[in-house]
Amino acid sequence: MAFYTVKQVADLYGVSTHTIRFYDNAGLFPDMARGENGERLFSKEQLDWLNIVMCMRKTGLPIAGIRHYIELSEQGDSTLEERYRIILEQKKRAQAELEECKNKLGVLE
Repeated sequence: MAFYTVKQVADLYGVSTHTIRFYDNAGLFPDMARGENGERLFSKEQLDWLNIVMCMRKTGLPIAGIRHYIELSEQGDSTLEERYRIILEQKKRAQAELEECKNKLGVLE
């Protein structure tokens, strides 16, 4: 299994190492592996979580909301309905933001 360091992940996603560490300290990467010297090691699973975290942050979901979503995911299928509701709310936010951007673009044109 391939693992990535914080620096590699930060470079891959175009964010700072501070951001990656902040997200981990906030509990947003379940089952984070650690190297011999305690360094964080990201697996494919953590990279998948990072994609979700970054998407949700970009749609305005606070860290606490993302953590709640992850906790629900770890509980299994019994939480599918609530997780789906969270995703739909974020989708609505993203759609509203898209419409706002379209309106701005229209003014500029």
